[in-house]
Amino acid sequence: MAMVHLYDNTPSTRFGIDNSVASGANARSEDRIKKPVINVNEMRQALDDLLRTNTSVEQLLIETHGGPGKIGIGVDVIDHTFVNSWFGDRGYERLFASSARILFNGCNVAEGANGWRFLEAFGTVFLKLNGGQVTGWTSGGSSNPFNGHVVHLWGDVRSVFFAPGGTILERFEQ
Repeated sequence: MAMVHLYDNTPSTRFGIDNSVASGANARSEDRIKKPVINVNEMRQALDDLLRTNTSVEQLLIETHGGPGKIGIGVDVIDHTFVNSWFGDRGYERLFASSARILFNGCNVAEGANGWRFLEAFGTVFLKLNGGQVTGWTSGGSSNPFNGHVVHLWGDVRSVFFAPGGTILERFEQ
């Protein structure tokens, strides 16, 4: 089984400092399948490629910029209202092993009522076959320049747990 790291590869520089998601993602040394993307179409293509190669995903890390209840890839924004139309009925649920985990490592993705809706919508589409867990942060974060990991110093972690078949078992916040 594989860990897949799907991340926003859009260049971003502010005040002469590279603050792109890719800079942190590329600094990591863990063994994983890396899928850099710059828009939603490339994200779907990356997932389609995993389907074609019969990859069994145990963990999916999606690293992007975010906001309450949404992620951004390039100029594309994905919120709970678009998850099913962009990703539903494409067979992505076949990628995920039993009890797979999906983590959104982006600022504020799980914040507020729309944060819960986003996690639920994503899990309903991607984990409807075998169940699992979708997790996101309610806070902003910053990238550690030494190891590329994003650090969240405040806020909560929210998770939604799904049974096989896509039924929500529990919402959990810590």
